[in-house]
Amino acid sequence: MSQNTRQEVRLQLRRRYFRAGRQHKSQLVTPLVELFGCHRKAAQRTLRPKPVLVRALCPGSAPGIRAGQIAAPRSRPSGERPSSPAGCG
Repeated sequence: MSQNTRQEVRLQLRRRYFRAGRQHKSQLVTPLVELFGCHRKAAQRTLRPKPVLVRALCPGSAPGIRAGQIAAPRSRPSGERPSSPAGCG
């Protein structure tokens, strides 16, 4: 089976897996295990939706800036300490 075919099968099953209930998810994993020859846990990981990483905003960050956007540095008077906790950027 070619890589393109495997990817198409995974994509179609992933869509069905996402909408399915618990019992039906188990039924979707079984043919994937038989078809690809992998373990059930690997098949479940393959069918899970891919995580989307979003950087959380820090307290005191510029208003109107959404997660993942880069804000221009704010100017502050000399000697003033930053309002955000250490490591928040």
